[in-house]
Amino acid sequence: MKAIHKILAAGLAICALSACNEKEYLTEQVYSLYSTENALVSESDYQAMVNHLYFMIKRSNVFCATQDVTNQLRGCNDYAYYDSDVTWTNGVPAPKGGNDIKNFLTPSNEKLHKAWPYVWDLICNANVVISRIDGSSIPEARKAVMKGEALFARSWAYLFLANIYGGMPLLEEELAAPRRDYTRATREDTYKFALAGFSAAANLLPDIDKAGDGKANKQICQHFMCECNICIKDYTEAVKCADAVINYPGCSLMTKRFGKLADKPGDVYWDLFRNGNYNYSEGNHEGLFVYQVDYGNPASLYDNNGDYDYFIRDYNCRYMKFNAKLDKTDGAVALFSSYAVAGLCGRAYGYLHPTDHFLIDIWKGMDGDIRNSEYNIMRDVRLNGDKKKLGDYYGKWLVKDGVLDEAIKNGFEPKAMFWWPFLTKVANTVYDWPENEKVSPLEPDEFYGFRTNEKNGNGLGRDHSHKDSYMARLAETYLLRAEANVLAGNPDKAAADINVLRDRANAPHVNGTVDLDYVLDERMRELYCEETRTETLLRTGKFVERTKKYNDVTVGLETFNNLFPIPYDVIENNALATFEQNPGY
Repeated sequence: MKAIHKILAAGLAICALSACNEKEYLTEQVYSLYSTENALVSESDYQAMVNHLYFMIKRSNVFCATQDVTNQLRGCNDYAYYDSDVTWTNGVPAPKGGNDIKNFLTPSNEKLHKAWPYVWDLICNANVVISRIDGSSIPEARKAVMKGEALFARSWAYLFLANIYGGMPLLEEELAAPRRDYTRATREDTYKFALAGFSAAANLLPDIDKAGDGKANKQICQHFMCECNICIKDYTEAVKCADAVINYPGCSLMTKRFGKLADKPGDVYWDLFRNGNYNYSEGNHEGLFVYQVDYGNPASLYDNNGDYDYFIRDYNCRYMKFNAKLDKTDGAVALFSSYAVAGLCGRAYGYLHPTDHFLIDIWKGMDGDIRNSEYNIMRDVRLNGDKKKLGDYYGKWLVKDGVLDEAIKNGFEPKAMFWWPFLTKVANTVYDWPENEKVSPLEPDEFYGFRTNEKNGNGLGRDHSHKDSYMARLAETYLLRAEANVLAGNPDKAAADINVLRDRANAPHVNGTVDLDYVLDERMRELYCEETRTETLLRTGKFVERTKKYNDVTVGLETFNNLFPIPYDVIENNALATFEQNPGY
């Protein structure tokens, strides 16, 4: 019996010594699903997360910049009004929608704030990478680059928010649990936070010629460092940051014909916006960061939930619905072929009607400027509608042959969405999609619209540009440096920067006084259809002033509209602290 007791005691002692820690035993270990503990372990895990950051940047600035989602960042300003929201009576506009600022620019307008959750999602996901990657076992060189990419993404998001909404809560680390106690930093501190992130990223990222296409690099960080320094009024440092980009041997303006279509009719500015010409690896040393959007690229929008770049729809007129009464026709006739067949510009819809300031004013005295050449702003096209119905008008030039004047005389409203000069930056060319297509001589190559074919089963070309697009070009760095020099009291240096771009554009030099408005006009000449124009005007405090001056459709503007309102649900859901609304809303 004593022997049995000894055996039991020994067994219990062994069990006690080998027993697991109760707390550790009760901790869940997830093996079959991704969790915060096992999702980011290997280098490929972190790379997938960084890839997603790039996708979210595109989602915030490209996907959402379409139709009635965030087009208010591209229109309703000195460049364009939101034409799809305008009705006309005897030449007098009756604005609604985006052009009715008083009723559109409100805290409760969901369309206005569509990009808000995407940008905050970007910040939170970037912070996951930033907070965890230092503790990973990834090789140090790769770790540095991926951390730099995450810092770049977070800083870009904060710069975007500060430009549009002002000061934001500054989140430096990963969120472990939901919060409802956010408070806003000042707008200046938000810019400084973005600046610090861009600076840290610049020290971690490779130069542009070593980074790879569509990747964050040192020069794009320095470009945005220049912008941030302008925003905090450190103009000396802003100029230094721009100098670093402009003087880097791997960056240069494209001043001669280049790329896949260099042997076709066009000019170097036209070349900048042709499919296959955007990236560094394709010979373009001007693009500082290029959104990967082109069809067939695995990093493009087309492989991501069916979202697309709709710029071709937004920026060009709804020509296929241009019906007009002409003196020698039986009733109103369609002047151009329907978008259902090969037409001028795909399924363009005319959401962003350019102002006269863009179409006319800024080009006065700019003879020879290739940015306004027939290749880049097509101001006349030939009629290619139904030949029988058009009769003698078939094949005539809309403007040169007086057809437009006749249509206006018979009741056509000249500022309607159905006609304005075509902007080729956002259009495809016949050279991009030649498979199984036939082109009429009356359909200009630049606005070749292709149908469904065996290599394009969904007919994607009807709505989309099918090309990469720029986040920033070196030309804009020159314009940022010009802006910094103007604000620093050095207009002669600003003029010199503008004249560098004028030399490339074959345009007259500026010899007079350059002020901020002149720089903004030059930005419009150089960056139309590229920059989010309203964001630029909000950043410079010029949104209300210039929109009132140049836009005769957008109404209801007040001084406080130089910042957008904070979304109402953000304020309402932040129950444990006050998330202050911007003044006036």
